[in-house]
Amino acid sequence: MDATKLVTMLIRYHSGDRKVWHVVRVPSVESEDGRQPHRELGRLKRERTQHINRIKGLLAGQGIRMGIGKEFPRDLEKIRLWDGSALGPGLRA
Repeated sequence: MDATKLVTMLIRYHSGDRKVWHVVRVPSVESEDGRQPHRELGRLKRERTQHINRIKGLLAGQGIRMGIGKEFPRDLEKIRLWDGSALGPGLRA
């Protein structure tokens, strides 16, 4: 864009035409810093969901359906496959 076009757009905006462009308000450093913990928490929750879904998928491939909770590591030791054998060490890891 050239300078003439930008000036024309600025005049239109100040005349009341709000569809020419949108004004972006840059947040302060403090407000942006305050948003970061919320963003990080959301990212960690999505990552946790991905891990849980992956674990459930690996177990489902062996015919096992179980919830993932606080006692999961302890419960995993008790799980047996359809033939009564324990989970393989690689899958358990």
